[in-house]
Amino acid sequence: LLTYGRKGPVMEDGVSSSGTQRHETHKAYPDKRPGAAIGSWVGSVLSWFVTAIVLLYLLRASVREVVTYTIERSGRSLGVGLLAILLVVPAFILLLMTIIGLPLAFLVALLALALLIVAHALAMVVVGVWTLRRLLKETGKGTSNDITWQHVLLGVVLVKVVQLIPVVGWPTIMIVMLLAWGALLKTMWRRLRPTDIM
Repeated sequence: LLTYGRKGPVMEDGVSSSGTQRHETHKAYPDKRPGAAIGSWVGSVLSWFVTAIVLLYLLRASVREVVTYTIERSGRSLGVGLLAILLVVPAFILLLMTIIGLPLAFLVALLALALLIVAHALAMVVVGVWTLRRLLKETGKGTSNDITWQHVLLGVVLVKVVQLIPVVGWPTIMIVMLLAWGALLKTMWRRLRPTDIM
């Protein structure tokens, strides 16, 4: 019988085990979790950086519009993001309750998931742009409306670092993502809504 842990096994009265018994503490096996955690963190940074860069270079005008709207109209962006969440969840549940609406429910879920992933990447860009502009303003070097890979990299790293902070990390990132989510939906609505024929 081979067991692991800080303390040895406790045998109940009347219980016996045949064969050899051996217990090893956690010290017998070196902890590799820190290295694995760092590797996972770096991999996450790289994957989100690539995602955000692809969005930036494929949809530069839209990304710039979302970032500007998020920074300049944060209150409205947050309101739109919260309202969208409050509408999507009940709609998804109602669609699941009907046989006809079942395929549509999964379509809505996939669309919402895709938009949330895009919003998460855009939130990182927003963080990078806002931070770098503040730093340049403080140093008197002026600011630029252009978004570069430096903004993206800075935002991704900052977001992933903040996520590591206990208690406040994830709630803070969720708020920023809701801001970007609301700005994304608002931008999509402005671009896709039908224009008056008159």
